[in-house]
Amino acid sequence: MFTKIKDFTNEQIYKGFLQIIFCLSIVAPLVIDRRLFFPYVSGSNLYFRLIVEALLALWFIFIFLYPKYRPRFNFLTIGVLLYALALTLATIFSVNLILSFWGDAERMLGLFGLLHYFILFIIGATLFRSKKALQILIKVFVLTSFIMVAYGLLQTLDLVSIKLEGNRVTSIIGNAGFLAAYLIFGLFFTIYLLFKEKNRNLKIFYSISAILHLYILYLTGTRGAYLGLAVGVLVSLIIFLKKLNSKKLKQGIIGIILLLVIIYGGLFVYRDAPAVKGNQLLYRLTDLSLESSTIQTRLMSWQWALLGWRDKPVLGYGLGQYSIPFSRYFEAKYYTYSAAKPYFDNAHNVVLEHLASTGVVGLVAYLLLIIAIILGIIKNYQRSKDYKYLAIFSGLLTAYFIQNLFIFDSLPSFLGLVVLLIAVNVKKDDQEEIQVKDSKIKAGKKLMLVPIVFLLFYGFLFSYKNLIIKTYRAFKDEIIGQVLLPYKYDLGIEHLKKSLEYNTIYDFDLRADVANVIYEYYYVSGNQRDEMKDDLFYAASLYEKNITAIPSDTYYNYQAGNILNYAFSIDLDDTASVKAKTYINTALKASPNRPRIYYIKAENLLAEGKLEEAVQAAQKAVELNDTFAESYWILTKVNYMVRDFEAAKIALEKAIDLGYQVSEEGMMQFAGLYNIEQSIDGEIKYYELLIKNGTKNYLVYTTLANRYYELKNKEKAIYYAREALKLNPEVKDQIEGFIESAEKL
Repeated sequence: MFTKIKDFTNEQIYKGFLQIIFCLSIVAPLVIDRRLFFPYVSGSNLYFRLIVEALLALWFIFIFLYPKYRPRFNFLTIGVLLYALALTLATIFSVNLILSFWGDAERMLGLFGLLHYFILFIIGATLFRSKKALQILIKVFVLTSFIMVAYGLLQTLDLVSIKLEGNRVTSIIGNAGFLAAYLIFGLFFTIYLLFKEKNRNLKIFYSISAILHLYILYLTGTRGAYLGLAVGVLVSLIIFLKKLNSKKLKQGIIGIILLLVIIYGGLFVYRDAPAVKGNQLLYRLTDLSLESSTIQTRLMSWQWALLGWRDKPVLGYGLGQYSIPFSRYFEAKYYTYSAAKPYFDNAHNVVLEHLASTGVVGLVAYLLLIIAIILGIIKNYQRSKDYKYLAIFSGLLTAYFIQNLFIFDSLPSFLGLVVLLIAVNVKKDDQEEIQVKDSKIKAGKKLMLVPIVFLLFYGFLFSYKNLIIKTYRAFKDEIIGQVLLPYKYDLGIEHLKKSLEYNTIYDFDLRADVANVIYEYYYVSGNQRDEMKDDLFYAASLYEKNITAIPSDTYYNYQAGNILNYAFSIDLDDTASVKAKTYINTALKASPNRPRIYYIKAENLLAEGKLEEAVQAAQKAVELNDTFAESYWILTKVNYMVRDFEAAKIALEKAIDLGYQVSEEGMMQFAGLYNIEQSIDGEIKYYELLIKNGTKNYLVYTTLANRYYELKNKEKAIYYAREALKLNPEVKDQIEGFIESAEKL
């Protein structure tokens, strides 16, 4: 495939075979298995690791037999190795060596996973030394990216099983932001091939592919990628302008830039117009307000990353350990912009993430790598005078770096980076490579291959069995258990427990998820079984195993305390309450400004009979952020349980005023606060509160219409009657009769 078949030398056959295996790693983003835990991450990563590890074993034999293919050190490869060394040091001195090395199941970006990308680059740098070979590699990447784009198009038409994320395209990757980062590489590589290709039909294909890449990238709705792409394209166009000799082409490029600026300026000026504001993607494109929820939560995350770096300036908290400073410096004002449970594992900014996780050592190494890439691009241009190469790859690097100031890398974008590194590393013309000759390997040295092959084969099988297959089976059993538990409890719980018997490198995540599934089966779904107490204590014990390894983890301690609180509520086992208290206090120590930890603390204090302290804990949650509706709802329940009914009523009304949606059952529980049986004013206030809470029960409106009729308030009686009619047109005759009667008041 990669060499001329007429030669048929062992060297070329072996090299071609390795190049094919290498290209199989590039298609990893297309590999998903939705039967697995974190399906859009785990399937592709397990496949990728399998390919890279097999490739590594075969490559070692190859460079032993053919020494001329051994890695050559230059500024770029040294930059890559220094960066790998910096990440290794940050892992060794991490606050949690195990997590930093293996990573978690959701990202698979521990040092172990990242080393696969470093290895892939080193191998690729030896296998793709010529421009012809490089072009074939880029074609494989572009074809893979085009398939991703095609799937995205089908996704917009609702013709595939993976659905849109709201109205944002995710394609096979399953995440709009990660897809956008990947498509930036696909777009620039496609444009590169468009300029290099001489075949007319292929030029047409690349042109169409580039347009479709742009379209799907737009449909991802990822503002960081929009900004990165805009600046990257601008850099490319500026270089083209400086290098082009044609005045007409220069004028055309300037005209395109001005046209795009005018179009965007028009959209920005009219961003509040219905046509723009009503289109979520256009609105995201023009919404640059610093007050938007996404920007505000990112700014907070960045601030907490800097505070974390101040704690550990040299090597940071450890690779992948950003969640620790995030929890430590978390402020409840976060909930003003997002009610989601905030447990960020990444700063969503490549510079600040490096500072917090790997310290100044990691950041300097990363920036040196970026500088090495820039110098490599410049040197290649100076050698070839190919301004198209300079423009495209400079624009690509710029776009990649800027978009990474708002997100973080995943497998697809890392693969794009590896291909970019290989492209920058290529310095030879096609004929130069075959001029280098190997000295013959002596028979004694060839005998050394026997133990080397044995060790490589054993190492590969060990990894395949223990790190890939076991993980695959555990992830699959976990999902099967999740699916089966609500319908076939015995089979479901069997698979959930079985997923933990494999002893994988991702047991922290598996234990946490199995515990959550069991807890939600009872607490959220309201199921009741004889095994309930044992199951809840089992779920708590899984978190306790995690806590044994990571004692101060906020999330693990919070969830352990939460589950044990619930276990106490159904069985009144004092052991559960006492253990819960310990975990809750540890969680608060690790993250003192999280209102939700105070919720379960209040619950725990109620269980101990410490009523006044329980109220104080609930009030503390409110004080942390007095605009967060959920805190008032918790305060309502606590005040009600300590029989301070007036305070409960005030808190309930405040919660609903701030937008908290109370369930129908929850509202019925507090009907007694308003004395609706004896007080018409209390009844009116309660039913109006139900409406503010969002009820769609037309009987609530008819009740209010009747009560205002009794009070001879004609306007409100008629208003509520008409609202009832909107909800239930079948009572039209009765409502019209009521309104006719009310108008006579």
